Amino acid sequence: MIIDFHESADEFRGIGISGREWRITPAFTGWRLEFTDPGDAAPTFAGVHVSVTAAKAEANTPPFTRRRR
Repeated sequence: MIIDFHESADEFRGIGISGREWRITPAFTGWRLEFTDPGDAAPTFAGVHVSVTAAKAEANTPPFTRRRR
């Protein structure tokens, strides 16, 4: 499934698998990526990326293929 992000003001939002809500916002050093699963009280930080394109690519990467850092 490819997440379709929509731009509004200074952020991008999209809905992924199982209703996971993704959000990309500007940060001092790039673009902050975070997600919220249904029932979560607060968003989970998923990194700061150099571009919106890089943040979108990370959000669209299946969890089982991500590299551990």
